[in-house]
Amino acid sequence: MPADYQSTARALSLPLSPAESTSSTIGAVRPPWSRPDGDRRNSIAASLQEAVTFRDKLISWAEGTGRRVSETWKRMSFWKRVGAVCAALVTIAIGIAFMLLTGKIFIWVGPLAEKWEKSPLAYFVLWLLIFGVSFPPLVGWSTLGTVCGFVFGIWKGCAITSTWKMHIGANISAAGSST
Repeated sequence: MPADYQSTARALSLPLSPAESTSSTIGAVRPPWSRPDGDRRNSIAASLQEAVTFRDKLISWAEGTGRRVSETWKRMSFWKRVGAVCAALVTIAIGIAFMLLTGKIFIWVGPLAEKWEKSPLAYFVLWLLIFGVSFPPLVGWSTLGTVCGFVFGIWKGCAITSTWKMHIGANISAAGSST
């Protein structure tokens, strides 16, 4: 194969990448997983920048909240400050007492469980309580489920805690089919 220096020189003088208009249309059509590694590095840098931005926003939010709490504390009278401290201490004491006495509560409920299991009103009351704390899910839902299982056993307790879901689901599907 003879060497053609002129055609080789022409080929080497051509640009390596296609024209801008072609690359922009190709880049727009190209799926994200087929982009070159340079784009991947840029996306990692962008996600790191977003993380730093989130961190900065969180720090800014915490500083602003601390400033508002400090300003509110400074505007409070002496008796309001005493009341706020007492309310915080009572809340902390109730939380600690609840954590420590949860087991004792179930020991206390043990003898009552036999009476409650035979009472038809207990089924309805526990079902109503579970229904009340379910929309939106509030504190106590899992405790009431545990109490249902403790009082009525696994199968009856499970039936009580799950019947409201079936009832609500049936009502939602009936309303959807009538429209």
